[in-house]
Amino acid sequence: MRDLQADKPGAGFERIFAMVERRIRPYLEQVALRERREELRRLSRRNQALGLVLVAGAILAWWLFHTRPGWIFPTGWWRL
Repeated sequence: MRDLQADKPGAGFERIFAMVERRIRPYLEQVALRERREELRRLSRRNQALGLVLVAGAILAWWLFHTRPGWIFPTGWWRL
């Protein structure tokens, strides 16, 4: 049987607003949540930076192994 609520315009809004917490949080709880979000953001940025460094290292290693040896180590480079 069809859901009669789905026929109403704006029927999806009740589900969205039903999930919103309507109480006012205490200040200390708000501060704790803000600090937790900042810590998670910091960890996420650190992981992103580490990932970029790993990708750059992989690209550099691929480039070193797939280029001509004469370009990287020219003749007599050890005598400089």
